[in-house]
Amino acid sequence: LEVIFPNLSFHRAVDISSFVPAESNNAFTRRLLGDANFTYQFHLPTAPKTHNADTVSNNGKSLQWNVPLTELMAGPVEMSFVTPIPNLSRYLTLLIAGLLMALLLLLTLCKKFRKAPQTPQ
Repeated sequence: LEVIFPNLSFHRAVDISSFVPAESNNAFTRRLLGDANFTYQFHLPTAPKTHNADTVSNNGKSLQWNVPLTELMAGPVEMSFVTPIPNLSRYLTLLIAGLLMALLLLLTLCKKFRKAPQTPQ
């Protein structure tokens, strides 16, 4: 997951080659696997701008990739989406308010602890 302001970008390559020996990728194994699928789901707070999911539900906020295991054995499968950061204006407002409060606190503390100029006697 990567933040590319003002979006979140997700990219994953699923590769099972480290779990399955190369010699297993043969006609017998493909027949044995048949229609078995690898399913990957993502549930998001907002609908993504772009994606390469197979199935979309929940008003575009749920993405699902269905990949046959035989296809996964052939090589990595790419999954990706880009979605806006949810409630961005709320987070920015809180950040600005927090910075202003910290600045006011700092100024108040500086005035309070500032020593009065000493007059020579």
